[in-house]
Amino acid sequence: MKTTKARNWQELVDLARKAPRHDEGVVSAPLGFATRVVAQAFAPVERGVASLFEPFAFRALSLASLMAIAAVAANVSPVLQALGDEIAVVDGDPIAELLE
Repeated sequence: MKTTKARNWQELVDLARKAPRHDEGVVSAPLGFATRVVAQAFAPVERGVASLFEPFAFRALSLASLMAIAAVAANVSPVLQALGDEIAVVDGDPIAELLE
């Protein structure tokens, strides 16, 4: 499904291409062309079911980011402790420990 902006732009381009041409050498828009283009630009757009969630997308992204940051913050201490324990074990001779 095309986005609303792209769809409106394509409709405006199509309307501009359908406008009659003047071979008089004077380039001017036909009478009422600007009104038609503006009317088409602000015409209501048919929306699909997915667009129902668009207003909540940024809020959901923000909430998910905060939850991810909270999860990392809650688990920093155990991870650092586990890494510290692993480093303390490796400080000795690792090959001698493996062979024992």
